[in-house]
Amino acid sequence: MKLVRRVLALLVVLLSISPAFANDHFARMNEVLLSFGGDTTKQMIEIEDTVNEAFVGGGYTLFVYEANGIDQAHFQTLALNPGTMRITLATPSAYTQFGLATNNSPPNVVLNLGGALPAAGTACFRKQGTDLHCMSWGLATLPAMTP
Repeated sequence: MKLVRRVLALLVVLLSISPAFANDHFARMNEVLLSFGGDTTKQMIEIEDTVNEAFVGGGYTLFVYEANGIDQAHFQTLALNPGTMRITLATPSAYTQFGLATNNSPPNVVLNLGGALPAAGTACFRKQGTDLHCMSWGLATLPAMTP
């Protein structure tokens, strides 16, 4: 009986593993800032890769769902180079508040966040349509699952 339980547990783990490429699976949604000092125009998302993997090829995107986990709130293509460890996407107001400047050079890439974030939602870092990592905030009623 113990062996059957172990085999079933192993199958559950194996079936839940994301089909993402090995060099993509350590990048994580690290932080979502919806406002600063009550100003909702100051927004920022940070994606971090603490093991300095090489981002291979294209197809990386930031996808933001509304609170229902279904409707798209934002979509943005991310051009990433090898050596990128942190990707910060910020609104113009956040650029000013935190002294940021656009930077496409690794290790810390800073990009313009192309649209406002919803008060509740889920942001996913994707490659070619596969969610590599997601983070929910607020009262997201049906968040996308993190692989």
